[in-house]
Amino acid sequence: MRIRKTSMVGIVVMAILIISLLAISGCGSTTTPAASATPGASTVQTSSASETETIKIGLVCNFGWPLGLDMIRSTRVLAAMDNAAGGWEIGGKKYKVQVIEYDSKNTQTTETAAVNRLIFEDKVKFILFDNNLADSCLPTTEANKVIALEETPTPVCLMPANHYSFGAALVNCQYAALPAYFAKAFPNAKTLAGALPDNQIGHAISDTIINNFKLVGIDATLIYFPETATDLSALGTKVKTLNPDLFCTGGDAIPYKAVYDAGYRGQMISTSTATFASTAAIAGATCLEGEVNAAWPVEFDPALTSFAQTFKEAYIKANGQWDAPEIQCTAEYSCLKAALIKAGTVSDTDKIAEVIGSGLQFEALNGTCQMVARPDLGNTRTVDSVVAYYIKKVVNGKITQLDTLKIEDVVAAFAKANPAK
Repeated sequence: MRIRKTSMVGIVVMAILIISLLAISGCGSTTTPAASATPGASTVQTSSASETETIKIGLVCNFGWPLGLDMIRSTRVLAAMDNAAGGWEIGGKKYKVQVIEYDSKNTQTTETAAVNRLIFEDKVKFILFDNNLADSCLPTTEANKVIALEETPTPVCLMPANHYSFGAALVNCQYAALPAYFAKAFPNAKTLAGALPDNQIGHAISDTIINNFKLVGIDATLIYFPETATDLSALGTKVKTLNPDLFCTGGDAIPYKAVYDAGYRGQMISTSTATFASTAAIAGATCLEGEVNAAWPVEFDPALTSFAQTFKEAYIKANGQWDAPEIQCTAEYSCLKAALIKAGTVSDTDKIAEVIGSGLQFEALNGTCQMVARPDLGNTRTVDSVVAYYIKKVVNGKITQLDTLKIEDVVAAFAKANPAK
């Protein structure tokens, strides 16, 4: 009996030890792992690897540039919306999204360093960019088969030599589709004066704007102004003297006020989607009365699509207010999402690039988007992007929806403006 009692005690002791070890090791725990604390990263909470994996997306933009800041905030909201809905389902697996952000500070050195860090340290395979500084980074992204999605009017990322870079932010679309629309909306218009900043972007799009307006029978004269100037009275006087049928800007607000103050009362238009709220805050609503311009669904209240309305509500919740962000660059995020889902892979960037380059159509905050070819650059792959525009008009200090450009009409206008050479 004594021996038996001793054995029972031993068994009890062993059981207690085993239970204690299991508790310490955490076996059977359902605690969610902590999010990454990578510097510069917008981290997301993820479930255990057996349930949901994580896909990392790099975002390099200028935190000090309004469009760059808008891109950051809007992309964060989109990622949070997707994660709250369970993430992206790709190839039968669920993936939460982690956006890793780096500030380019609008310098090439910083931009290049950010790209190198994303590729070689953060191990990302997808990078979103806000401007043309990405051009110099393409040799690195191409060599490492990293998908690069840009917002730039420069043609570098669209050239046939690049296999993994795409202009997915709808930039060139506006310069092809909108002149064609304005020619139909104002059939008596024969002359246009345009104001562009005297910088790389302004000069990169100047020939495109002139040629595309000429293509629809409108003679365009472009006037450059210093991008940091606040007094554009000389520009206003020149436009008043020319007295064109149409006055156009690339989205800059100060030229509107300058030409209005100089006495010009012709038709105001724009080849960009600059929001009325942001433009009026600088130029004043009075000089914008009657302006006709393209708009995104989110600019209207309520928004024109359920996706856009849900985004607006989420953006307000995250940022405290709706501050009229320019959401053009968010098309890159939506393009990548659609491509990964259609390709069914997060690792085979050759297959993902093939999907994007084969006429991918996707829904974005901007509306229905489609990738299109650039035969004028010798590229038959669909490396550029277009969108179905909503047209707005300023009436009594508020915007109203004037018209809609269907995606098939925009694709046709783009093809006509960019034929093979």
